[in-house]
Amino acid sequence: MENVRNQESENLIKKINEASELDDLEQMLKNNVIEWKEDGLTYRVRKPNFSEQSDLRKAKVKRHNELRNDTNYKYEKQLIKELEKNGVSIPNIINRQLEINRKIEELQLQLAKLGSEKETEVKAITDYKIQIYELQTERNNLALEKMEYLSDSIETELMIFINSFTCALVLEQKESGGDWVKVFNSYEDFVNSKNDKLLEKASYYLSLIIFRPQSQNEN
Repeated sequence: MENVRNQESENLIKKINEASELDDLEQMLKNNVIEWKEDGLTYRVRKPNFSEQSDLRKAKVKRHNELRNDTNYKYEKQLIKELEKNGVSIPNIINRQLEINRKIEELQLQLAKLGSEKETEVKAITDYKIQIYELQTERNNLALEKMEYLSDSIETELMIFINSFTCALVLEQKESGGDWVKVFNSYEDFVNSKNDKLLEKASYYLSLIIFRPQSQNEN
């Protein structure tokens, strides 16, 4: 399991690097859209419009009702209590994540104070970067561990559904004439797609749009 989580952590870092390589990423995010090329085609994901948000809300309510009536799923609070009885403390995992966040912030502050003129500073910069990377890896591992423990929760399943349903709504491909058309005609088409590479990248880019902090100057 540890090897799997290490691999997942490396994948997360790789995705971040891929996103940073996109041209004008910050401007695209301000426009609530991200475009990229894949196998000679141009794709984009964007913030869902009002009509799509309405479709998403209806689908979310329906899926939530299905999960509540499915005995295979429980709410997180129920799972956390059961895990506590088996010696697994989700609150402890969360506290460790918060502790790591504080350590990373402290190291980043120390790193910002250094220049690169002196040999001693170059060594210190390298040491700080290594420490930050190791802490980020541990934090990712903890996040994945928590996710594994709560993978059967209603909240987790519902979030996965919301993310994938949204992606199915807003993933578009650019035609030769310049028009944008939806890649999938329905959520079922999205679920049955074999193009895992496209779906993974589209889902990640969409998360950058949906979960990024909004500045006060933006609508």
